[in-house]
Amino acid sequence: MNNSKCVIIVAAMGVASSVASADRVDLVVFENADGADVSGLNLWVDVIDRGTHADFVFHNDSTIASFVRSVYIESTDFSDDALENGRVGSTQRSGVEFVEGGSPPNPAGSIQHFGGNWQGNLFASEADKSGSGKDGIDEGEQLVLQFDYDQMTFAALMSSLTAEQPGFRIAQHVQGLPGGYSVWTRNDDTPENVIPLPSAAMMSLAGLGLIAGRRQR
Repeated sequence: MNNSKCVIIVAAMGVASSVASADRVDLVVFENADGADVSGLNLWVDVIDRGTHADFVFHNDSTIASFVRSVYIESTDFSDDALENGRVGSTQRSGVEFVEGGSPPNPAGSIQHFGGNWQGNLFASEADKSGSGKDGIDEGEQLVLQFDYDQMTFAALMSSLTAEQPGFRIAQHVQGLPGGYSVWTRNDDTPENVIPLPSAAMMSLAGLGLIAGRRQR
């Protein structure tokens, strides 16, 4: 594991003219041992090309009580070679505070049914204080992970995330669901479920009221 390869920044997201492209990748439930009602769960990652690096913006747009306790980025030959140069940011958005290390240390073992055994963490982070309304990603909040490219392009990165056998996986431990239940989510590697999001220019127009809003599933 090499946690130094990751940058985590929790901050307000502005529109930057350097954004070349962005894609929404849904995070789908892969383990629900308690049979929790997840019909209102809406978790996804906005993967944004910043030119020399990529932002992974984790969103919780759920309509039911929930918070993301831990986030995991898998360490594989691909991710180890593609993503590098990082740190845990010292400035974090109010209401969301993550520290290095996942709780538990790795995703649920059942993730092996979706791409094989987990190969270890390139990066894992957890809410400093667990519980609804504390440091996790509650409804309406977001967490930004930032990775520098190492001889990598945005197109190759997205191709890896959406391949039949992804180059690496993303997982989350989601807690605080109705009834006190928890579930595990992973990146949906089905290409047709990856939605291109508006470019920076389009988002700027949206800010002027010329576009109704960003595309939603």
